Amino acid sequence: MPDRSDEYEVAILGAGAVGCAIAYHLARRKITPVVLDEGGAGGSAATSGRISVQADTPESYARLCLRSIERYPVLQEEIGPVEYVRSGGLGPVFTDAGARAGMDLAQRQAAAGVDMRWLPREEVLRLEPSLSPEILGATFFPHDGSVNPSLLTQRLMRATRQIGGTFLLYCGHLTVRSRPGGFLIRSGRGEIQAGRVVLTTGLDDPDLRRQVEIALPTHRAHELMLITEALPPLLRHVLTSAHQKVSGEMVLESSAQDAEGQPGEVTRAAIQRVARNAARLLPSLATARVIRACAELRTIPSEGGLILGPGGENIYVAVASQEITLCPLIGEAIAEIITRRRLPQDLEVCGLDLFWTPAGPAGARDLRQDSD
Repeated sequence: MPDRSDEYEVAILGAGAVGCAIAYHLARRKITPVVLDEGGAGGSAATSGRISVQADTPESYARLCLRSIERYPVLQEEIGPVEYVRSGGLGPVFTDAGARAGMDLAQRQAAAGVDMRWLPREEVLRLEPSLSPEILGATFFPHDGSVNPSLLTQRLMRATRQIGGTFLLYCGHLTVRSRPGGFLIRSGRGEIQAGRVVLTTGLDDPDLRRQVEIALPTHRAHELMLITEALPPLLRHVLTSAHQKVSGEMVLESSAQDAEGQPGEVTRAAIQRVARNAARLLPSLATARVIRACAELRTIPSEGGLILGPGGENIYVAVASQEITLCPLIGEAIAEIITRRRLPQDLEVCGLDLFWTPAGPAGARDLRQDSD
C-alpha cells in the first residue's frame, strides 16, 4: 500500500461510468485507485441510459453485451438503486428492406445462441399500442433495458469512496509523465504519483494519449439527445431511438446523421430532425415539449465494440461504444487484468478479436494463456 497520500497504486483517467466501475472493482480487490477527470463526473450523465445487446454487430460482441447486462442486478444490489429496468427492447422498421434485414438478423443471432426474435406488426402493436401503425414489424431483444446514468455514476463513486477510492474532479488539463516505478500526473489540483494508469472512455484527450504514446483505433462520434417533459406511460420497452424514464420523461436519441453541426453544438435543424423521427415512430409525441437537448462528442472504437486491455508497460485502456451497457463488465475485466493478468472466466467465449493490445492478436493470445 502507498505510504503517502499523494501516491496511488492505480490512476484512472476519466470519471464516467466506465472509470468509476473500474475504480469500484479495484477497490473491492484492495487496490488503491484514484480517479481524475478534467471536469465533473465524466460524460456518462449526458448519455441516454439505454442498455442494449446491439445484435446488429458480430455475434461475439452481442454475447459480450449479454454478459455485462447479466451483471446489472448484482451491481445494483451492491451499490444501491440506479433505476435499472429490464424491459426488453424493440427495433421497429418502416420499410420492406428493413423488415427483411431484421428477419435475417434474428435468424443469424438465434443460430449463434443470442436471444433475439423478429415480431410482426400485429404483435409489436399489441406490446406497444402507442407505436405508429405504419411500422412493418420489429426485432425484439428480451434482455434490453435502461438505467439512470447519472445515478449509476454517483452510486459507483460513493461505493468506491466507502472502500478506499479517491476522486479528483475538475482537475483541468492533465499531464502524464513516466517515471521509475510508475507515472507522475500533474493537474490543476496538484501532483500525484501512480504505479499504473488506465485510460477510459470518459476522457477524450488526444494530447494525453500522445503523452503516454498510445495510438488507439478510435474516432469521434457526435450524438444528440432530446429529453421531453414528463409524460403519461407511453412505452413499456426501450426502442433503438427512444425510451421512457422512470420519471416519465422521454429520451429521444439521434443517429449520426441527425446530430449535424459542430461537435458539441445543438442546432435547431438537428433538434427538428430528431423530433420528427420520434413523432413518426410515436405519433403522440407530436405535441410533447422538449425541455432539454444535449449534444455529446464521444470517442469510440473505429470498428465499434470495445478496446480493452494492456496499452503499454503499466498502462491499460478501456474504450467502449456502449459504455453504459458494458461498464459492469469492463470494471470487472480491467480489475482482473491488473490484479491477476487474466480476463474474467466467462469472457473466454466472447472472442479474442474484441480485445486490443499493441502487440496485436498475439498479445491478446498471451493474455488468454495467462488466464488458463
